[in-house]
Amino acid sequence: MHDASALPTFEDVLAAAARLQGHAHRTPVLQSRTLNAQLRAQVFIKCENFHAWVPSSSGGASTPCLG
Repeated sequence: MHDASALPTFEDVLAAAARLQGHAHRTPVLQSRTLNAQLRAQVFIKCENFHAWVPSSSGGASTPCLG
C-alpha cells in the first residue's frame, strides 16, 4: 500500500500478517449461543482481556515498525 488514502488490498493484509508473525499474539474469539439466538445471527466476541501482556492495539501499531 503506497497511497495513504487508499484502502489496503488483500496482499497488504497478507504482508502485514507475515511481518507480525512471531511478534503478536492471536486474540481468542468466542461465541455465545444465547447471544446468537437472541440476535438471530452469529456473533463473534474478540476477547482482548485474555492477553497476558500485549496491548490490544499492538498489532496494528507495530505493523509499520516491523516493515
